[in-house]
Formats: sequence, C-alpha cells, structure tokens
Amino acid sequence: FPSHDTENVLIHIWEKLFGVESIKPTDDFYDLNGNSLIAIQMMSQIHELFQIDLPVSKLFEYSTIQDLAEVMYENFGRDEIQIKSQTAYKTITED
Repeated sequence: FPSHDTENVLIHIWEKLFGVESIKPTDDFYDLNGNSLIAIQMMSQIHELFQIDLPVSKLFEYSTIQDLAEVMYENFGRDEIQIKSQTAYKTITED
C-alpha cells in the first residue's frame, strides 16, 4: 500500500463527503455543517480503510481531523493505523 499520513487520508475522506476541496487538519466538522449522516458515512469509510471501529461519538467529541487522527493513534496505536483496503483507498483518492 502507498505510504500515507493518516491526516491526509482523513482529509481525502472529508473532501469527498463534504464535496469541497482544501480542507485543513484544523477544520471543524461542525463548521463544515457536518451532520449525523455524514458522520456515519465517515466512520464507515474509516472502518473500511483502516479496519478499526471508531464510534461516531468520537467524531462529535474530537471534531477536527487533527484531533480525530490523534484519537485513532491513542486508541489503536500509531503503528496499527495502516490502510488495509487498496480498493477503498483508490475510491477516496481518485477525483
């Protein structure tokens, strides 16, 4: 799998789901008008990509990409946060 930075992968997910470009790691889910449907889709994509189960409540509590990546590292270990699905990765990174 290509090397990646977790924050950059999350940025791709957010840009796809919100339909915007230029999302920064410090952008807030709520400021982007995030809602529960987007949150569920986001956690589903995170699960598909990384094979980790992160409750939607974590997104509501840690609502920036930067904070969410940190929570992923804390809960699963930095070394364990690896892309497990090449197909899912291609889906979120293609234009």
